[in-house]
Amino acid sequence: SIGMITFQRDSLLEQEYANLKNQINAAMEVLEPDLQQGNQSDVNKLLSLWAKHVTGLVDIKIISPDNQTFASYKRDIQSEYLTRHRTVFPNQPNYQIEITYDSGPIYQSLNNLLLIAIAASLLVIILLMMLMWFVMHRYVFVPLRRSEDQLIDLANYDTLTQVYNRRAFTEAAESEIQRCKRNNTPLCMAMLDLDHFKSVNDEFGHAIGDLVLILFSNETKLLIRQYDILGRVGGEEFALCLPGMSLEGGTLAAERIRAKISALPHIGSEHTLAISVSAGVTEMQDDDRLEGLLKRADDALYRAKANGRNRVESI
Repeated sequence: SIGMITFQRDSLLEQEYANLKNQINAAMEVLEPDLQQGNQSDVNKLLSLWAKHVTGLVDIKIISPDNQTFASYKRDIQSEYLTRHRTVFPNQPNYQIEITYDSGPIYQSLNNLLLIAIAASLLVIILLMMLMWFVMHRYVFVPLRRSEDQLIDLANYDTLTQVYNRRAFTEAAESEIQRCKRNNTPLCMAMLDLDHFKSVNDEFGHAIGDLVLILFSNETKLLIRQYDILGRVGGEEFALCLPGMSLEGGTLAAERIRAKISALPHIGSEHTLAISVSAGVTEMQDDDRLEGLLKRADDALYRAKANGRNRVESI
């Protein structure tokens, strides 16, 4: 603070003056006998001899009782930091000695100290800000980001199978339908349903039923493209949007999924369980909306079930 700097400056000046006063007192002891006799020339000589050896001394004067300069010595020093000090002779109180002293080095030291203090303060502020950022990043931002990601996952993904839920699938599929219409490219929609899934839950329990759903989802994700859209739209019912794919290509994609699921090893503890899937596929027409596509794909799915299950039908 300014108060502290002023205090340090005064302390430095007092220390310098203490050294200077010791030299002044020694000089006054030598000068006083000649002052008593009024020997002005001798006083000037002694003053000159003494002043030449005092570092930082700019001007020294001996003031007579009539306030005139009785003797003086001046050094040619240019400085904007000059400090004046005047005192009386102990045994000749009518005479005064006036010292003008260059205090520039003191102020320069203070400026350096001030710069160091400012730099140190800035460094401390920067370190504190870095520490604050680290603490905020680790204990606030990262957990907050994780919470946001978890909320997004809960909003968009089925918690069991980790594929899109019905709402997220609808949004993504509608966006792809609009894009394919703008680009005049085909799009297929498929509905897939695990065969006899209710009996799986009844006979083997819901834990095995959940395992079947997870297994189907994982295997299906391995067989589709990165930009295909898979969603769980019912208990054991899944929808698959295939952008850029014709009816023939969509039917082949659904058949690959059906064949892969049918070829999986049997699962179960006390009883073996073979799982299969039925699928219905349809291709988008110019005036189609998502609801119409899903309805046609669902009709094709029911045809597959009516024709014996574990098969793919297309409309």
